[in-house]
Order: sequence, then C-alpha cells, then structure tokens
Amino acid sequence: MSGNEDILCNLIEYPNLDILHKIYYSNLMSSGPDAIEFIRKKGKTSRPHLAQYILRNVQQSTDDGTCLQVRQAELRSTMPSTKIGDLPTNNPSYLTKANRYVYTIIDRGLSTIFDGISKADIINRNDIFWDNLKSHTPGEAIFVADPKGTAEDDSVLLIVVLDGFKETSYILYLDAKTMRELGRAECGWPIGLGFHGQHVG
Repeated sequence: MSGNEDILCNLIEYPNLDILHKIYYSNLMSSGPDAIEFIRKKGKTSRPHLAQYILRNVQQSTDDGTCLQVRQAELRSTMPSTKIGDLPTNNPSYLTKANRYVYTIIDRGLSTIFDGISKADIINRNDIFWDNLKSHTPGEAIFVADPKGTAEDDSVLLIVVLDGFKETSYILYLDAKTMRELGRAECGWPIGLGFHGQHVG
C-alpha cells in the first residue's frame, strides 16, 4: 500500500485530576459540607475543554502490516470549557468523517455537577444551550437521527433529566438543530444518571 493521510481527532481534555475529586459523593451533594468549598476552589479547574489534534502525513502500512513511521500529533485548536463539556455525542453517521457539531453535558457553575446541554459548532466555534431551569441536572444526550434528514443536525436528542426540586426525573426531547424543547415524558421517580446511553433504532 502507498500514500499518506492526515488523521484528525477531537478529544475532551481535563487540565488535571480535579474532576476525579469532583465526583466524590461529598462534593456531588449540593447540601454537603464539602461541595460549596470544592466548587469555590476547584470548580473551574475540574471542567474540560475540547482539543483537536492532527497527525499529518501518516504513512500507510506495508503489505505485511508493518508500521513505517511513528510521530507526535500536533495540537490544532481548542474550544474552552465555557462552550463544551463532557460525554460528547454526535451524529453516528459522521463517525470517522469530518463533522461540525458535538453535543455535551456542560458545567456552567450553576450546580455541583453538570448543569446544561451544549451544542458546539467546532468549525464556526460558537455554541448554543438548552435553556434549562436551575437544579435540573441532565445526563448524557442520546442522538436519534431523522431517517429522512439530510443535514448533520437533523435529529432529536433524548436526555434523562433530574429535577432537583421535585426529586423526580423526566425524559427530555430536544431539537438537535435549535436546542429547543420539543416535549418531555415525566416520571414519578428519580432515574440514576448513567454514562454512555445508547439508542437502537
């Protein structure tokens, strides 16, 4: 095989290990004695940012599978924690392809953990948010593409949200293009916020 390719990779990066301490039980509980103090001291340093790396001119392997050269990737660009968060998801049709939008749960400092959903445009470097109420804590968004859609963001997002005042959860339906609420299904009980949810169509 012959020819060279560039590999582009978007990663969610943390500046240090403060995020691990942020998810200690005593720091998660908004009424806990440690939570407010932790957020005051390390709230900003426990937030991630997006880093885009490029590995240029990757030489393809030889016919026997031998790798011909190893080099270090270059940092191409970043997006700050004010625009992007963690547990990213996007249109699965764009995996391993150039994409524009990424959806994350974000920490804007309104709670002791994640407090919103962001749609970040990694090309134009802007973002929009779901305008959620205070103490409504969202879990990871699940991207459900419109089977007849033609644009990358023709879809809805499904998100489990905990209402901290009522102590019950609801399933939120967002328009992935505008981030406006389309509806919700109320539950009479709390649902644990899990990581890496899946939707199978």
